[in-house]
Parts: sequence; C-alpha cells; structure tokens
Amino acid sequence: MFDSVRSKRHLDVDTLSGVLILQMIFVVHCAKLSGIKGIVIDSEMLMMQFFMPWFFYKSGMFYHAVSIGETIKKGICYFIKPFIIFSLIGWMVIVIVPGIFIFHREIGSLIKDTFGHFVFDGSIRGNYALWFLLSLFAV
Repeated sequence: MFDSVRSKRHLDVDTLSGVLILQMIFVVHCAKLSGIKGIVIDSEMLMMQFFMPWFFYKSGMFYHAVSIGETIKKGICYFIKPFIIFSLIGWMVIVIVPGIFIFHREIGSLIKDTFGHFVFDGSIRGNYALWFLLSLFAV
C-alpha cells in the first residue's frame, strides 16, 4: 500500500514550479537569447530571480531518509543518465555535425573545445541548460 503522504501531489508546489519553468523558458531563454531587451524584461528578471534556487529548495522539501547508496543510484538514474544522453544528442547536432561537415574542423579540436566548455560551464555546447541536472545531482 502506498504511503499517502509520499504519493499525494501538492498542487500548489507543482503550480509554482510550472510557472517558474515557463518563466525560465520564455524570459530567460527566448527573450534574452533573442536579444529582446527593455525595462519590462529586466524588471521581470529582477522580481523572479528566485526561480533557480526554488528548484533546489523543492528538491529537499519532501526529504525522507534513504541510504546513501540508494540516493546515488536514483540520482544517476534521474539526473546523470539524462544529462549524458541529451548532452550527446545536442553535442552531435550542434557541435559535431556542423563542425566536421560545415566548418571542416578536426574531431580532436572539437573534443578539446567541448571539454573546456564542460569544465568551465558544467555542461557542453549543444545543450547548456543541462548544467541544472548535474548540479541537482550534486546537491
């Protein structure tokens, strides 16, 4: 039988998370990366600057004691596997294919460049947003 506390969804928490995800997609990524600027965007970014720490806070909100081994196994399954899979997909599409076929760069220089980005940013070119999975796993 399921534990009623652990299986119950908290709609208020889910709603806030959904709003913050939409804010991140539309304001941070779409508007800022598209070059849209102005007082409205800057004010919104200032008001909503808590959106990234919220997800770290939320990840500990429903904490229950589990062994460190089980926690690491679940973390690898939920965070590291998607990080690797989607990083590789983005890397192939954004870095490798154009790098080799359009810009005629050597694979060695692309790998070196990718490693440098990973060390500096915590993610690789092709899917920068995945730094979040790696840092959430560490937390």
